[in-house]
Amino acid sequence: MTLSRNELMTYLSTSLHVDIQDLADDAPLFSAGRVDSFAVTDLILFVEESIGHRLPAPEVTMDNFDSIAAILALAERQIIKAEGV
Repeated sequence: MTLSRNELMTYLSTSLHVDIQDLADDAPLFSAGRVDSFAVTDLILFVEESIGHRLPAPEVTMDNFDSIAAILALAERQIIKAEGV
């Protein structure tokens, strides 16, 4: 399973009500207040469902979830680890 940029952007917009217009991939989400701490659990679950397995606890950090680029990089790393590539 994968997580595309489009899927993530759609989720942020429709489920977490983030204004994605002109949102750069490296723009901060949590540290800029675009996503609050209450939404983090939903975002983590979305990523886990998208990649098809749970994230290891040490990977659930602010750095890994503070931008679109960071979330996509985390998802890609976890998919590669799961596939043993």
